[in-house]
Amino acid sequence: MTPLVSLLLWLAIAPAVTVEADAACGAADEIGARVTALLPPRSSDAAPDVVRIADRGDAWLVVLAAPDGTTLGERTLGREVPCPDLAAAAAVIIATWESDVHAEFRAAPEPVPTVAAPTIAAPTVVATPRASAAPATRAALELGAGLTGSIAPSADGSAPALGAKVEGTWFRRPRGLGAGLALTVPATRDLPLGSGVVRWRRLSAAAGPVGRWLSSTTRWALDVHGEALVGWVTATGEGFASDRGGSGLDAGLGAGIRLIWLGTRRAAPWLELGGTGWLRRQDAYATPDGRAVELPRVELGLALGLSFRALP
Repeated sequence: MTPLVSLLLWLAIAPAVTVEADAACGAADEIGARVTALLPPRSSDAAPDVVRIADRGDAWLVVLAAPDGTTLGERTLGREVPCPDLAAAAAVIIATWESDVHAEFRAAPEPVPTVAAPTIAAPTVVATPRASAAPATRAALELGAGLTGSIAPSADGSAPALGAKVEGTWFRRPRGLGAGLALTVPATRDLPLGSGVVRWRRLSAAAGPVGRWLSSTTRWALDVHGEALVGWVTATGEGFASDRGGSGLDAGLGAGIRLIWLGTRRAAPWLELGGTGWLRRQDAYATPDGRAVELPRVELGLALGLSFRALP
């Protein structure tokens, strides 16, 4: 076969896939060319499958879809390896999916010497997916802090208070189930009682599971969490003939939902809406008339914060 005939045959071959990428490294044309080089040629009248690569900051989300939109494969690749190796790994994974789905890719035809020989013979391309796929399964530890605003509804008002929280969250994988710990310290609240007021607050420590879902088209993520809480309640009277105070332990349950922006590799701002319910009744008394008021047992809060990836 003459070089001219080989060139015409190469130009007549349709690309194996169409690649759409918003990745910070690894151009769509480069990945598409790598996939085409790894697969046998296919008829030009066959509609190619579509590959979408979304950059999540610390990982790539690679999705292969049929021309009708049916998802054929999905994989998350960590960003801990160099960009050329990451693009090569994505190409090998896509080529593997294509050979599983399309029978024409399972047996290679006669090679075209001027094109196929230098590309398929590269040994580094075949070895890359094992190195780049592993980081996607690494555990991650995130440490964060935020400002909180909460209300504690009662018959005498909502008792708003600002506060702060610090937290740590561990995930085995970039998405799925993890575990979290948090400490919240609110400001004191006022609760009317007779001729005076009760100044009180409830410090809390929380621990429980966290579930994370990543968007396939944007860099947003959604966390849903539930926790068991241990609280330390303090209360002090003010405006009475003799002001006294007290403190004690409390137990409760909480839950919340958090929206996170994963636009950078290390820092992630977030907005959270949550609520807690306390199991024990806590009362404040005034003497000598014996008047009493129950401290609110439900708290609703909004928090704005920033988390940092500590590991890996």
